[in-house]
Amino acid sequence: CAEEVDLNVVFQAAATGDVNSLTATIREDPSILECCDSEGSTLLMHAVSGRQVDTVKLLLKMGASINTQDACGRTSLSLATYLGWLEGCVCLLRNGAKQNIPDKNGRLPLHAATAEVDLRLMAVLLQQSTLCEINHQDNEGMTALHWASFHNRPEHVQALLQKGADPTLVDKDFKTALHWAVQSGSRFMCSLILDHHLGSTVINYDDENGKTCVHIAAAAGFSDIIYELARVPETNLQALDVDERTPLHWAAAAGKEECVQALLQLGVEAGPRDINENTPLTYAMYCGHTACIKLLSANSRPESTRQLLSQSTDAAIRKEGKFRVLNHIFSCKKKKELHAARQRDLSRERRLQEETSEVDDIITMFDCIVEPPVKEDSRKQPDEPDRFEEPTPRDHKSLPPIRTQSLPPITLGNSLLTNLHNASHRTVSGQISHLAHRSQKSKSEHDLFDSKTKTQKATGPSWKSESSQLRNHKALLSSPSDRMLLHETPSPIDVLCSNHAPYIQRNDQVANTHLGPLRMRDSALTRNSLAPIRDHCTHRYPPLKPKNLKCIAHQDGTSISNKLNCSWDPGTRDPILNTSYTLHASSTLHFNATSYKYLTSNQTVTLNIFPNHMMLTVWVVAQNKLGSVTSDKLFEDAEYFVKPNPPANVRIIPDSGFYKSLIVNWTHPIHETAFKVKYHIRYCKAGSSVWQEIPQNLTEAYIESFRLQFLQPYTDYVVQVRCTHHKGLGYWSDWSPNSTARTPEAPPSGKPALWRVYEEDTVVKLIWKDPVEPNGKILGYDLKIDEDGRSERHFITSKEYRLTLKGENTVVEITANNLVGVSLPTALSIPRLGTRLPRVEQVNYSTSDELLWVTWLPVAPPPRRQRGPPEYVIELVSVSNKEIAWQRVPSSVSTVSFKDLEPFKRYNISVYPIYRFINFSLPGTPGSVQAYLQEQAPLRGPVVNVTATGRNIAQLKWDEIPIDDQRGFITNYTIIYKTGNKEQHIVVFPTANTYTWKLTGLDGNSHYVVSIMVSNQKGSVRGPSSNFYTKKYDDGEIDVIVVVVCLSFLFLVLFIMFIIIRKNELIKRRFWPQVPDPSHSTIANWSPDCPNK
Repeated sequence: CAEEVDLNVVFQAAATGDVNSLTATIREDPSILECCDSEGSTLLMHAVSGRQVDTVKLLLKMGASINTQDACGRTSLSLATYLGWLEGCVCLLRNGAKQNIPDKNGRLPLHAATAEVDLRLMAVLLQQSTLCEINHQDNEGMTALHWASFHNRPEHVQALLQKGADPTLVDKDFKTALHWAVQSGSRFMCSLILDHHLGSTVINYDDENGKTCVHIAAAAGFSDIIYELARVPETNLQALDVDERTPLHWAAAAGKEECVQALLQLGVEAGPRDINENTPLTYAMYCGHTACIKLLSANSRPESTRQLLSQSTDAAIRKEGKFRVLNHIFSCKKKKELHAARQRDLSRERRLQEETSEVDDIITMFDCIVEPPVKEDSRKQPDEPDRFEEPTPRDHKSLPPIRTQSLPPITLGNSLLTNLHNASHRTVSGQISHLAHRSQKSKSEHDLFDSKTKTQKATGPSWKSESSQLRNHKALLSSPSDRMLLHETPSPIDVLCSNHAPYIQRNDQVANTHLGPLRMRDSALTRNSLAPIRDHCTHRYPPLKPKNLKCIAHQDGTSISNKLNCSWDPGTRDPILNTSYTLHASSTLHFNATSYKYLTSNQTVTLNIFPNHMMLTVWVVAQNKLGSVTSDKLFEDAEYFVKPNPPANVRIIPDSGFYKSLIVNWTHPIHETAFKVKYHIRYCKAGSSVWQEIPQNLTEAYIESFRLQFLQPYTDYVVQVRCTHHKGLGYWSDWSPNSTARTPEAPPSGKPALWRVYEEDTVVKLIWKDPVEPNGKILGYDLKIDEDGRSERHFITSKEYRLTLKGENTVVEITANNLVGVSLPTALSIPRLGTRLPRVEQVNYSTSDELLWVTWLPVAPPPRRQRGPPEYVIELVSVSNKEIAWQRVPSSVSTVSFKDLEPFKRYNISVYPIYRFINFSLPGTPGSVQAYLQEQAPLRGPVVNVTATGRNIAQLKWDEIPIDDQRGFITNYTIIYKTGNKEQHIVVFPTANTYTWKLTGLDGNSHYVVSIMVSNQKGSVRGPSSNFYTKKYDDGEIDVIVVVVCLSFLFLVLFIMFIIIRKNELIKRRFWPQVPDPSHSTIANWSPDCPNK
């Protein structure tokens, strides 16, 4: 399309916002709107990519297709969403962009919005999204909720859930949004999903590798998320993946000490075995995670007789990394060639005498020699105990097809292990960000174990896969206190818990300093069973220290109440155990009150009498079976806890002699011997919310009245008073109820504003406004009219007066009266029409916050008899109903605003300079402009009439749209005419003769349909269509044909007659030959034998 135009230049103009050149090019060839570049991007898409909102609006107004898709299947709305362009999305949605068109990846704009931090973009899309679009799954099965969890956007997750997003949907990897939330490391996101009414149903969903959310959290080191998941009763903390590994296996293999500790404290079994009969302790020992070994060895001694290999010499396995070697080893693929190397390593270890026997046991477990099996696929020797028998394959009902992996994968980054082992060195504010790379999920899930960890470097020699000799892995301990104790038999274990670690349930059969070993009730390990593990939660907590203790004693009658009400923050952690909260108060006597409510945060203690003028101590003790804790004590004067009643009988008394002041009276709320107070006063105008406060140093005395000054006359004021202890102790009382009074009247301040409106050449309507500060009720106006030396006075109660001009110069003077006095006069000279003075230039307008702002350029005063710079009158007239609004402002003002105007209505704005002379003021020539407070697309289009037609032309005429229907300034008319499938259009810009147009270049003897579309800045509307036919012949063509035919016939007739006359004999002989007459024949004369008759 548009072969004669350089499309690259046009696309660049759209992207850079070159509206002028773009408009000119499209007018020359409208088909450019549908042209695409090599990637299928239209002009509109280039404008979106350049974030050019004006260009986007222009292209849409000129007919650009809004839902066209590029080579990637993206629409303009999709592109704007991927760019995070909020303004562009709003513009496209308002113009009919569809958000249910997926791209080639199956993603809607709602999917792309989840990547943006700003929630407003998603909120705009959600306003028009259906439930089907919210739960739409892309080609990878990901919904918007999945992507919001993937991008770690808690606010987006919350908004989607509130709009009906389904948290039970799974992607192609059988992962729910909860899986991605856990993988993002956001406990808050997990809490949002779990708090959904369907959240608890997905807690045990497993992905394609059999991993539940607990597996992912344990492998990533998110112990806080494990606690969050564990609060759901249905959570299976011992779910099995496809290789029958529990979350504890994962935490131990990754060296996540906090996760290991959390799982153990939550009551999971310490020694479960995977499909290869390996326990979590086996993984921890092999990887050299000392802290995990210590935790696991303190809970269970592994009794597995299976022997672990340190390394494989298989070249393919070495290529995949050392943790692939770990998988290979744990899959129990034993090789005879490793036996000799293991024996040599074992003999070297036995020479190390500095390790304890317990540590030697651990090292020996790693260095034991694997006896070559009789058969490769055998899982146990015939003489092994029954517990090592091959596990019976489980029936995984309603689970998707899964594949067995030698080590369960998890989609975390390549450098995860390095970050995980640095977790203990994180700062308080720092957090490790684990980014998932699946879908962008394309990376191998074995990337979790792609890099060597720092812990391995610290705890043992490095791996050397090139050597046939494999080195053993030792757990080196930094100090004797860190040595690991492996108990052969169960015994009490010394446990040292931090302040923030959950307590393990106390075993009453042993001493208080020991805790019994954790034992799960007999519950078989099942793969991702949806039923909870019975009685696996054995953790308890001591109470947290109450904080922010506050106490208050209210005034009761004429004394202080003996009830002390206290509140505090008990913390948000659920202590599980019943906890009591005891409030103590002590002065000369000791009093207390106890509450056993769940997380009590307030309590009241009753004293025998409030200890005025004495010291009072208050504290809270929280206690349960695991201990007690005391809050910080409050040791203050007893008055520190008192809140008095507000002052009583507050009254306001106007003083007729002082119209700018009011007297405030009140009564003391309590006697000064019990509680001496000081006061605080505030006041405001009635109906206002802005309070003025009296400085407190003016009301510190023990007083009962105060005079408010510098108020406005004849104005209602609201007054409130409150009090507190005179030394500033304790609490302020509540504000007293409102007391209202009005200041006395005063003479009007300022002058009335006077203006005139010409109705005819000699008829003027005078209009005026009250002074800005009338200071009372205006009773009437004194109007003085001085016309060519004749004066007349009128007293008028209305605000307008119609005046007939009789002389050449008329001066009007007006004053306003109230009950107290008269205002200053305002004078205005009213000349006949035609008087010219300098005009105001550059009158402009703008709109904001439903206000119409008018600005102008101040004029220079004429030099003759002028008293200072001119004032201005701004006149605003509605074009439709001729209503007038006006303002008079001083010379220093060059900007005014009008409010309460109607949108979509046209107004004429005129700014008059008012030149002030000695005894009167004279208006100058106004500067004018037309304005709209708010524009909108026209209400209707024009009706077109075809006044005349020809063979190739047609004359069109239409009427101007009424002003009220235009709703904005007309920018252009577009004439659209069509015959058959051929449609053309012409853009006509408004001029004085805009309402007629002559169409040329039409096809003869054809049927046409014509309509006119009118446009303004906010949109376009097409008027009704009209039909007409072009003539087969133009006027005069038939006359010419008749004349030519007649003349031709005449010339033919004449020609034939001329031929007949000239060739008469020839024609006669030709057509009438001579026949012989026998009667005149001579044969009888020359034949003698013929007798006569």
